[in-house]
Amino acid sequence: MVKPRKPTPATERLKAERIQVLAGTVPKWQLARDQASISRLFQSLPSLRAAALFAAFAAEIAESQGHTAALLIREGSVLVTLTTSAAQGLTEKDFQLASRLELAA
Repeated sequence: MVKPRKPTPATERLKAERIQVLAGTVPKWQLARDQASISRLFQSLPSLRAAALFAAFAAEIAESQGHTAALLIREGSVLVTLTTSAAQGLTEKDFQLASRLELAA
């Protein structure tokens, strides 16, 4: 029988107060009303190909951190939405990934 993993501080669902603090560290990201995800539209990319390349880069960063991201690619933009499915909401990992993507943008 496989034991379920215990959540670590980085993968535990955050409380509303902590979410507000961390949201302040990534001001270009929008917090969902239910506080279960954060999103940012990366725009002004010169083409669909450039948007796809940015999305691939974002996926690489996410995977290198053992995380995932929802990516919507349109010509000239990529909408990135972050949440942690296992926690059914936001975790430290979501805000860490958002910070890394900010540095890459």
